[in-house]
Amino acid sequence: MESEFSKGDKVEFIVNGKKKKGIIVTVDTYFQLADVTYDIYVAKDECLYKHFDEPSILGRVRWW
Repeated sequence: MESEFSKGDKVEFIVNGKKKKGIIVTVDTYFQLADVTYDIYVAKDECLYKHFDEPSILGRVRWW
């Protein structure tokens, strides 16, 4: 399965019902056997959010 987003993309996504903005640091493809997931770092929270699927990502953002 091909990923829609790439490492380094700045994205907006939903976590616990709240919108967050961060940068994709890892693209997990699980050897092309399952859906692609992403690890996204949010500097404002100083937190790495792991294993977010594509439907959770609203899209790319230019800057925040």
